[in-house]
Amino acid sequence: METTNKIRTLTVDDDPDFLKVLGKLINREFPTDVDIALDCASARGAFGASEYDLFTLDYQLSDGNGLELLGEIMARNQNPLAIMVTGHGDEYVAARAFQMGAVGYVVKDNRLVTMFRDTVRRSVAMQRAQKTLRDSETRYRRLFEAAKDGILILDAETGKIIDANPYLLDMLGYSLEELFDRELWEIGPFRDSASTTSAILEVQQKSYIRYEDLPLETREGEVVDVEFVCNLYASGAANVIQCNIRDIRKRKQQEAKERLRADDLDQYARTVSHDLRSPVASIGLATALLEERVEDLLGADGDDESTELIDSIKKNIEKAHDLITSLLSLAEIGLVPDNVESVDVGGVVGDVLEEHKAVLAEENIVVKVGDDLGHIIANPAQIHQIFANLIGNALEYARNEHTVIEISYLGGDENGNRRYLVRDNGPGIPENLMDRLFLPFVSQKIGGKGLGLAIVKAIVRTYGGRMRAYNDVNGACVEFSLRDLSPDT
Repeated sequence: METTNKIRTLTVDDDPDFLKVLGKLINREFPTDVDIALDCASARGAFGASEYDLFTLDYQLSDGNGLELLGEIMARNQNPLAIMVTGHGDEYVAARAFQMGAVGYVVKDNRLVTMFRDTVRRSVAMQRAQKTLRDSETRYRRLFEAAKDGILILDAETGKIIDANPYLLDMLGYSLEELFDRELWEIGPFRDSASTTSAILEVQQKSYIRYEDLPLETREGEVVDVEFVCNLYASGAANVIQCNIRDIRKRKQQEAKERLRADDLDQYARTVSHDLRSPVASIGLATALLEERVEDLLGADGDDESTELIDSIKKNIEKAHDLITSLLSLAEIGLVPDNVESVDVGGVVGDVLEEHKAVLAEENIVVKVGDDLGHIIANPAQIHQIFANLIGNALEYARNEHTVIEISYLGGDENGNRRYLVRDNGPGIPENLMDRLFLPFVSQKIGGKGLGLAIVKAIVRTYGGRMRAYNDVNGACVEFSLRDLSPDT
């Protein structure tokens, strides 16, 4: 038998020769230190002074019997393995030994070696399995009690609360006794008993459900907004439902602040863009008149310096117009579009690539598009804006000798959003820009407007999705999700 730890054994019998042979047999099975005792008094002295993992007990001893010793050993509550090994027992003794906690009963006959080995192997294996289970339960309990999210355990059949961790109890102001045997609807995440039953049935069928935002009610009647994730799993012979409950009040407050800031930015962008159009238009008009005046004075060719200065003014006027248009676009994106329809995402990507056809061919850029990007209920122009900006960025920053751009569909997330990825094999996103990449006016390129990715994020936000950028071993990655908009919006 394989074992990693040496165990301690006490063998008790009034026959010294038998004890020697039994000790050798035990040592053939696994490494052990074997102590011997010839009577009850010696045995009591031994296990009173030391801890043992395994006991073998003869029934009939000079100053008592093995059942008496067995009772005293079990009363010490150290979960030892005890085997009765006797030549004077009977069915009553065997039954009584098992009732008292013995793991085996072996008679001293011609089957002793085989029966003893089998009993020891089975008993040690069972003890190790029990220890592994206890250790696992201890680790789980420590995690359960130390978790910084609420955890609620429900009976999978009745839906009633059978356990809750300290974090949840503190969050809600209840004691475990007050929550025990109550149903979920009594503390608020579902409206009534019928809703709770429906949720329990859904977990039983799917083994998992998730709610982004549910109200829990504290003992004092305060509402706590939480994220609610339930998993079904087996616990012994029964099934239980573990509900992980995360307090999202701070997150919602932060999101509210971000929405307010975004609304302020939208209003600011509209105001600034509107107020800039007139002076920029005036500069453009004045430049055209100036150009005509120079021609009158110097002729159609003018002079090099005048031509250069006027061209510079024209280019900057054009940049200003583009910037104003982008600002207005960014401001208007926060508004849910009036016209939505089923958009073929693959078709939109194809249109964007057609617009860059010349560059792709000239620089031998490979674009890999997933087989099925699916459809989404959306405003077609906004979906086009997303992929035009992301593909345009990849073309601008990822160029190398063998540029590859990938556009793929990653499947749905837990909220039913469609997830997409645009990846390139360029040098990646500079670390100093990673946290600010989606902010307006942040650009990797000197003189760039830095509004493309801000526009993409604003669109994604309008569609209830999320967006993130990161670098992997191949290059830069931008991942985002989109939710269908209702045609009635």
